[in-house]
Amino acid sequence: MSVFRVATVISAAAIPLAALLLTEGLLRRHAPRTTKIFISLGLIIFSISSVFVPYTYNFYFIKALFLFHFSALSVILLLLIARNRQILSLTENMTINRCVVALPIIMILLLSDYEFFPIQGPLYLSGLGVLIAVWITMTLEANFADLGRLLLSIAAIVLTIALGTWLIGLQADSAAGDLLNTAAILTSLVLVLVIGLTAVVLRHERQQVSFLTALNETASLEKFLSALERQGLTSGFTILKKRDVVEFDIPSLRRSLAVSGALRISDLPKSRANDTIGQSQLRELLSRFGAREAILVAEHPFVIAVGTPSGIAAASGSNLRLALRLARLIAERDTVLGSNKCS
Repeated sequence: MSVFRVATVISAAAIPLAALLLTEGLLRRHAPRTTKIFISLGLIIFSISSVFVPYTYNFYFIKALFLFHFSALSVILLLLIARNRQILSLTENMTINRCVVALPIIMILLLSDYEFFPIQGPLYLSGLGVLIAVWITMTLEANFADLGRLLLSIAAIVLTIALGTWLIGLQADSAAGDLLNTAAILTSLVLVLVIGLTAVVLRHERQQVSFLTALNETASLEKFLSALERQGLTSGFTILKKRDVVEFDIPSLRRSLAVSGALRISDLPKSRANDTIGQSQLRELLSRFGAREAILVAEHPFVIAVGTPSGIAAASGSNLRLALRLARLIAERDTVLGSNKCS
């Protein structure tokens, strides 16, 4: 008995149960009792059998595990298709529709894991099916997606992979099995790249929606800044008000930031000896919060944002700057309105 074999079989047999629990959560109701019993018994039987079934029967054991996998996932797919759409929201129905598209792809490529493909190779393609499913669901979520663009994207990916496989096959004089493995590797690499780019686009779209939502809260500076934080637009930055920086020379900080509206630590003199009072104060403030940039949000009342955007947040810094410039205008508007009331 191999501990690794037992752990592998138990993990594989638990996949349908995990998929069933996820399905119940998506459908917001329990699955039929017979489905629960079938999948639970399958997990128990294959977990116990992995300990006692000898290697001489391993071929039949693996085929039986495949039948269990395929039949359980087929039942789950039917549950998703035959759901009661009336009790689910539009967003929930869209999510389930993406699962309905993705699950058959994974099931078809699962055949390679059990060596049912006519061309055998060392690669198992169910992982590739997961990548394809992730890409399709992310593409369908994007606002720029429609059927024409989706089909065009699929055609471009298929053409790129076919060309790459053909060129590699010419150079290496590969057999059919080697070409299949090459195509699978190229597909995985291309999909990882495309998924990354799609994630960036989706993040940008969500930030635009969040910014539009925050625009509904422009009655005052306080409400607008709270809306920005709730929508996650200040990610990577901390909003500091006058009460948060009372130990600093606020007039000097205001003068340092008033001209450009923002300063990075790289904009300060390399030698501290050349710092002005405001630059020295700003350097100490950035050091205290572990930040690399300070942005003036409002002069009256004094509000600044300090932080270090990283990763994807750095690429979306323009959205934050636009929002903070608007916050500065709101503060100036409030100041003017307050002066008019006093006069």
